[in-house]
Amino acid sequence: MYERDLSLDEFETLASEILVAHGALRFRARGDSMRPFLWNGDVLDVEAVPLGTIRNGDIVLCRPDQGGLLTHRVIRIFLDDGQQKLVIQGDALPRPDSTIALQQVLGRVVRVNHNGIRYSIDHPLMIVMVWLYLRLAPIFRKLYVFLHT
Repeated sequence: MYERDLSLDEFETLASEILVAHGALRFRARGDSMRPFLWNGDVLDVEAVPLGTIRNGDIVLCRPDQGGLLTHRVIRIFLDDGQQKLVIQGDALPRPDSTIALQQVLGRVVRVNHNGIRYSIDHPLMIVMVWLYLRLAPIFRKLYVFLHT
């Protein structure tokens, strides 16, 4: 396997093309915004999915309005003028990033390789952990804001 670092523009173009052509993409995550579920350096497997199958709790690779690509969690899905919109947020961030249109999603993270250990996002244990996270995260975020003001 060939590995090299790409510029953000190169990665955005290549990721989009690979997902459209092949339906799957593997890349190394950069940043800490998704801790504790994803860590800097984890290898993520992303698959193109039918847009109507995205659900709360999914980790998606998307192209937000401000440019670039983000791999963040869907925390809310709603309709706005008949168009489905998603609110995304990094697990380690105190506030949502932005609202995106469903069409801005390139794919969904399905597997993670963390320090040589591969696990499926759809594993029952992960589903329970995400369910708990989605219910408890608002409490922890409020506590975080309270403690840091």
